[in-house]
Amino acid sequence: MTDTHEAKDLQAPHIKWPKYVAVAVVLAVMTAVEIALALGHFLPQQLTTLILIGFTLAKAALVMLFYMHLKYDTKWYSLVLVFPLFMVVILFGVVLIAAAARNIF
Repeated sequence: MTDTHEAKDLQAPHIKWPKYVAVAVVLAVMTAVEIALALGHFLPQQLTTLILIGFTLAKAALVMLFYMHLKYDTKWYSLVLVFPLFMVVILFGVVLIAAAARNIF
């Protein structure tokens, strides 16, 4: 009986479907803004690129937190994810600096 109780404690809490729908709506709105920015040419290209990268990282974080259940999982999984995300941000920064130095934008 204690095994069942311990196993139940390790499970993530049940999440209601309206939260998933709300996250999906936020993701859809963010995608629409990204498309408008990319096709509208409202801002300088360098600024647009930085904003689009920010939106991409925010959308990835939302997907990881809610659809991959990292928000409700143990902190260990979140800590294991932090280092690769940090490295991705560093890589984006290096690529953007190199592209700006070569006037690729």
